[in-house]
Amino acid sequence: MDSATVRSANAGDARGVRHVARAAGRAARADAVTDATLDDVFDDTYTEDAIRTAVRESACYYVAVLDADAAKTTDVIGFIHATVDPDAPSTATVHDVAVLPEFWREGVGAALLKAAEHALRAAGVTALTAAPLDGNEVGSAFFRGRGFDPDGDTTGFGDAPATEHTKAFTGPLEPEHDHPSRSSESL
Repeated sequence: MDSATVRSANAGDARGVRHVARAAGRAARADAVTDATLDDVFDDTYTEDAIRTAVRESACYYVAVLDADAAKTTDVIGFIHATVDPDAPSTATVHDVAVLPEFWREGVGAALLKAAEHALRAAGVTALTAAPLDGNEVGSAFFRGRGFDPDGDTTGFGDAPATEHTKAFTGPLEPEHDHPSRSSESL
């Protein structure tokens, strides 16, 4: 793999995020979501304007980009978006973590999750949830492999159920110099 960097997302990343979301969603969904539901989600949720708004309003939106000039490139190969629950500020939710399939199993998703966890823990979050679609074994295995436990609660996504996975943070926060919002982290 070419070298990649995790950095805070910016409005110029919207087209790349949309592309990654569509490619990863199709590859990971198995039979969990119909093509029609995916198309509806991408047309409604992953518009470039919606992505720009989420980037602007979220304190936790990171992208992985291929190195060239990581601060300027829009060659997005992965992204993560998480938000803190305003009613329970010690809890946050990963809304999306997606990586282009050709970069799966190369540490990109793990580096994105590490960046999000660090930012959220620094903001006082003690528990993080994610809800990969039932049938999305790639997503479920990813979260289980990083300390998330399926808690049995289900939520919905279009016409497909999703099982929530939760991770409680323990141990000390890593040093600030490892945090991508302070400087980019190379993979």
